[in-house]
Amino acid sequence: MDNYRDIAAELRRRIRKGVYKNDTALPSRMELLKEFNVARSTLDRAVALLSASGDVVSRRGSGTYVNSIADYRVGFIGRTPEQNLRGCEIALTHIPEEWVEQRSENSQLLDFDALIWLQPDRNYLEIARRLKGKRPQLILNRMEDDLPGLSFDHRGAYKDIILRRLDECPEGIPVFLRQRRDTLPARYRLNGFADGCREKERFYEIWHMPDEFEEKVTELRRRLKELKSDKPLLIVSDSLFHTGAVMVVAREQKWQWKKTHFYSDFDNDYTEAVWGVNVTSFFQDTSSLIQEGAKRMKRMLDGKDDGKLTLIPALFRNGDT
Repeated sequence: MDNYRDIAAELRRRIRKGVYKNDTALPSRMELLKEFNVARSTLDRAVALLSASGDVVSRRGSGTYVNSIADYRVGFIGRTPEQNLRGCEIALTHIPEEWVEQRSENSQLLDFDALIWLQPDRNYLEIARRLKGKRPQLILNRMEDDLPGLSFDHRGAYKDIILRRLDECPEGIPVFLRQRRDTLPARYRLNGFADGCREKERFYEIWHMPDEFEEKVTELRRRLKELKSDKPLLIVSDSLFHTGAVMVVAREQKWQWKKTHFYSDFDNDYTEAVWGVNVTSFFQDTSSLIQEGAKRMKRMLDGKDDGKLTLIPALFRNGDT
């Protein structure tokens, strides 16, 4: 352990766990130098970091003392309203994006005892992997096999909905509406949809949807015309971004919900006042996810949680569609 930030983190961990009691002196510099096998300047920088964070205080002629048993310092990376970070099991500090996006600033992430990432993209996941083993980390709402995580079960939700639809309407044709942008959640949802169809040994269609609204409507009209089938359609969208176009075509075609057509999407908590119907949808409560993530991180730091990927069900609204 030759990095001063790593030494500071280890000393802070011992303070949190009560190895070094409140208002007692840290081991002498000589003891710590011998234990960590580093230069005096490295150890001094580590102690200075603890002093700056308020974990220790120097008393002239007496030594360095534990100032207080404060909360763990946990950095939070992700876009969410500040109120979602309040009232958590442990205090979360919103980390500026520039600290994460500029590689030269990544070292400042090591000033924290642990890191929580909310829905990180591929670039952020790469950074999290570089820091793996240096600090405890928890990935929220992403399903990565090699990183500790807590996520809504997007894949399970989409398997569940297509299985429900196939039970309700065995003769229906499964159709998946997929956005052009290849996001991780959209991929999980497609995989879950495919899982359900395979379980029922059913063929399915994937309709790749344009980005623009009018183009979506045009694409749906074209697909429906080419389909040449009177069987009900079991349409599952990878997000709510296609729902407006679906509703336009539904009115044009005079669809009968849950008879000629079934439809569901994700993250659509809009009411009948918006769509004219209550859309069948799964949705996720980011605030509760962060709260649960903070609890899990506290347990991880206390050595009471292995941090493995845990999936929790998304909320389900069985609407009119």
